[in-house]
Amino acid sequence: MQPSKYRLLAEAESAGVATPATLFLEKNVLENENYAELLNKFIDQNESAFYIVRSCVSGEDAVDVSMAGHFESSGRIKPEQLETAVADYFKKNNLIQKKILPNGEVNLMVQTFMTAELGGVLFSRWKYFPGHFVGEVSTGGAEASVEGVDSSFFLLGKNSEATDTLSPEKIPTEALKSLVVKL
Repeated sequence: MQPSKYRLLAEAESAGVATPATLFLEKNVLENENYAELLNKFIDQNESAFYIVRSCVSGEDAVDVSMAGHFESSGRIKPEQLETAVADYFKKNNLIQKKILPNGEVNLMVQTFMTAELGGVLFSRWKYFPGHFVGEVSTGGAEASVEGVDSSFFLLGKNSEATDTLSPEKIPTEALKSLVVKL
């Protein structure tokens, strides 16, 4: 079964939310170092100047517990650095996984590196409000949001508009409305 981090990304994409092109690399492919051809095909199909290698550990992002920020992902990297980066991040995340999530399975995602005016993090199926999503958005991009810099929190009810809980002037409402509609 695919980790929820990847599965939810695929759900968002199928709902029409703009997501980066993603290559999911399963543990068995990573262990056998059998990914060079997959990476080359992905690079050829996307022709992006930069990519990112992201952790995708089973149990990393779950409804009952979040290990967000515990596993390592790369910054933007050039296509010719991908193969080495994949090997490095698989090794790093295996060491972390053994310490903090012994039943987890280390997978990785390779994605095209996106820049955007609006970035953020969506926490879905929040256990305290199962019918809602909690989001954190920043006009400084996803990295600023993840780091808690210049970001706002909002609560989304199923089929409802976003309610900003901190500072409505910071969130471009049209962008949020388009995101809410697609969820």
